[in-house]
Amino acid sequence: MFISCGQTRYSEEERIAQDVAAELRRMGYDPYVAIEEHTFEGVKDNIFQKLKESEYFLFIDFKREEFKDGTHRGSLFCHQELALAVYLSMDLMVFQEKGVKEGDGILGSIQANPILFGDRDHLPIVIAAKINESNWKSDWKNKLVVQRNDESEFKDAALGIDGPSRWYHITVRNVHKDEMAHDCAAYVKSSKKLSPDGPPNSYESVQLKWQGIPEPNISIAQNSNRNFDALIIPHKQSNLAYFGSLWSAEDFKTPPSEKYHLEGPGEFELNFIVYSSNFPPTQSKFFLQLGDTLQDVKFYKST
Repeated sequence: MFISCGQTRYSEEERIAQDVAAELRRMGYDPYVAIEEHTFEGVKDNIFQKLKESEYFLFIDFKREEFKDGTHRGSLFCHQELALAVYLSMDLMVFQEKGVKEGDGILGSIQANPILFGDRDHLPIVIAAKINESNWKSDWKNKLVVQRNDESEFKDAALGIDGPSRWYHITVRNVHKDEMAHDCAAYVKSSKKLSPDGPPNSYESVQLKWQGIPEPNISIAQNSNRNFDALIIPHKQSNLAYFGSLWSAEDFKTPPSEKYHLEGPGEFELNFIVYSSNFPPTQSKFFLQLGDTLQDVKFYKST
């Protein structure tokens, strides 16, 4: 959760912001308290990045300078963050201190219906109560999770590159609460032989095949998962691991080129990436051990 909260230096606002974050943490959320940045790099690396990573936007508008009519302006920096949150279509909740000019800034354009507060010390409890009344939940994220459910899991199949083969899959789970992930595509990004040591190899063009699906891209429903074919190891040559690419899966009669397989014995570091048209890219590191027999094979995710 991104907390946009005015934090005048050496004031109680800093303390209140941290108290709000502590209350949200207790509720199971992962809060980020936005600190005002004064450099382009700080805004880009901190504010922009955290906004992209967050599912919810909490806006707290404290009073600033007084106008001639007795009302006050709000925090300029917070309103700028609010504009970005609106652009990113984030779920947001707005709290505004009594006395701030009604409809000032971007609030006048988005019809956010601010929740007014007067007692700053009581604000964390008020925010917690309003979140509990809402449909916000702390047990989801706007992301795809790449995992191996069981490190020893594999499937033996008669179809293979050179006769029967052992297939190792990677699971991609959509942990969003209500949004389907569209146009999901899995790729091998790079590999490196760790023992004996070897140079890293880039595999940006190797798109992997989804289990049981001939199409290159698929959709993954909310709170569900799909597997892609990560590695194929022939029973006759258990020291070789072929990537489960679309190319090799479509034509097993023609041996894949050298760049499509790994040769052991040895240990390898493999980096996979999954793209989606409406979710951030997800990268994940795995390790593969190849020996002289199928029993020597180990394929597991980095911790």
